[in-house]
Amino acid sequence: MRRIGTHNTVVTANPRNVEHILKTNFNNFPKGKPFTEILGDLLGCGIFNVDGELWHAQRKLASHEFTTRSLRDFVLKTLREKVQHRLLPLCDRPARRAAEAHL
Repeated sequence: MRRIGTHNTVVTANPRNVEHILKTNFNNFPKGKPFTEILGDLLGCGIFNVDGELWHAQRKLASHEFTTRSLRDFVLKTLREKVQHRLLPLCDRPARRAAEAHL
């Protein structure tokens, strides 16, 4: 995306493009100084706001937390909570009245 007075920006939601940018060709898409300065107060020097060696160090540290098992456990816990505390109560009232529920 090109806007007057700003830097080039890539915006995509296409899964193949995301993989290309964030995995396959990551080194060709640095965040750069303008990005890190703008979001520095919010993101600090964490993995989402740095490039190069600092990014590699942050990623290595974070990779121990993001195992298949830990992500699966997190998703299951989150889904259980959402179903029990949001979906079931939402469905309960119409079910008691034998009414339709528009989700």
